[in-house]
Amino acid sequence: DIQIRKSELEANISNKQYELLEQDDRLKYLFEFKTKLNRQSVPWKILETGEFSKDYNEEILRSLVEAKEHLLTASQLSYIPDLTLNFGYTQRSSIDNLGDFVTAAVTFPIPISRSKYSAHSKAAHDKLEADRILKNYRKYKETEANRLKHVTTKIEREIEILNTRTLQYAVNSREITSKSYSLGDTSYIELLQSELKLQRLRIKKTILTSRLLKNRLDYKFLVGGKLYE
Repeated sequence: DIQIRKSELEANISNKQYELLEQDDRLKYLFEFKTKLNRQSVPWKILETGEFSKDYNEEILRSLVEAKEHLLTASQLSYIPDLTLNFGYTQRSSIDNLGDFVTAAVTFPIPISRSKYSAHSKAAHDKLEADRILKNYRKYKETEANRLKHVTTKIEREIEILNTRTLQYAVNSREITSKSYSLGDTSYIELLQSELKLQRLRIKKTILTSRLLKNRLDYKFLVGGKLYE
């Protein structure tokens, strides 16, 4: 049983080592690293702080709304025609004693072009669409942020229970079983089972810690949290 378990653990360790190499290759491609990433340099502590910068996705959508607003205003102004003022002066002979003529005229086109109505309709539609996208994004952001906070709290609580209770109980159980085995009161299978249970709990803690870090990262990315020192 020991040899079988040992070979299984060796296979798992080997697989994890190759998975780490694969991750290193992906990180080199993503960040253009020339050397292997030093995992100790990753600022994990930044995920525990509440510092925020900007939500650039929302900034982009807000800028899009402003741009559509300007286009709508421009299309509305196109309905106001350009005025043309004309003045004229005609010098006449004085045969009828009426003097010279002075004329003035104001001309402007009537905005009945279909292209102007079409442009205004499209600008209004685009503005409404941009408003809708921004509103939906804010609604999604709030809902998803609350969900991530709840999931993070749940994982933190589970890790806390593991650290303060479950793992401690498993360690005590293994120590008691080990002492009982040395006295001949417990079988080797029971000793092995207590050891395996402890290792499974430790692996579970590692998996939960990984999920916790990912949830914190997702939350910070969503709300515009600071992701660098």
